[in-house]
Amino acid sequence: MNAIASTRIAREGSSKRDQEPSERPIILVATDGSETSRAAYTAAELIAARTRALVHVLSVAEAFTAVGQIPVATVPAPDVEEATKDALRADMVEQLLTRGRLGKWSTEILVGKPATVIAEAAKEREADLIIIGAGKHGLVDRLIGEETASNLAKVVKRPLLIASPSLTRLPERVVIALDLERSDRAGLLSMLELLGSPEKVSVLHVKPRSESFGIDWAEFDDDYRADLAGAYGELAAPLETLPGIRPDLAIEHGEAAREITRFAKSGDVDMIVLGVKRRTAFSAPGAGTAMKVARSAHCSVLLIPRQG
Repeated sequence: MNAIASTRIAREGSSKRDQEPSERPIILVATDGSETSRAAYTAAELIAARTRALVHVLSVAEAFTAVGQIPVATVPAPDVEEATKDALRADMVEQLLTRGRLGKWSTEILVGKPATVIAEAAKEREADLIIIGAGKHGLVDRLIGEETASNLAKVVKRPLLIASPSLTRLPERVVIALDLERSDRAGLLSMLELLGSPEKVSVLHVKPRSESFGIDWAEFDDDYRADLAGAYGELAAPLETLPGIRPDLAIEHGEAAREITRFAKSGDVDMIVLGVKRRTAFSAPGAGTAMKVARSAHCSVLLIPRQG
């Protein structure tokens, strides 16, 4: 039995895209009932108001494992599980009532591992975008691998928006992190269209710097400069096909995650966009640049799985 089949309650509405007009995007809001989840509701509301997107709200109650049991012998505790689901349901109803969306957005509460359940639900509903709230990413969470955003980045095949608590509008100022790896840009373009084509887009590339000598070796590498120019050209051309977007190239030096975060904060940016490589079972949770940025960014972060 998969994670989604384990428990289904409070399901409303259709789960199939072909039962609604295909031009309406589908958004999956994943909430844990915490204060940080409010931003995910807000982001979905803003996008839906602009695009008439279909919104499905999902809460996941983690299965309770009895102390002393080995992981494969997971034993649900009915009372704990039901209390958790009741709390999630109450918060969900409150949030939807506050926004006037109760009965208009479909809802669901499931039991399982959050990242796995969210990824499977997104696949089942053919979601165009998953939205979660930006939580507190502590050291203990990273060590035990319970950080939902990090785990989602390992398994999800759809764009993931980590909505900042400060989010009150669709992004107007956006930074797109650029590396030299070629990939399909279709997912990026469709997400920028969904979010309303921001007014200002900066494409940021961070050049490595030799920490031991303080030398920017890339400045002396003609092939590197040529690769950078080519990568920027391949990204800028499709970006310029979107309404009102005229990207500019910014170059910083140093450690990628730190410089991306610093640049975004100094420019009062609303959203950082990063491509995410599909992780393997041997990848350390949250070890990549994307998740480092997601932990430290003051703004929302959009993670887009790289294709090809």
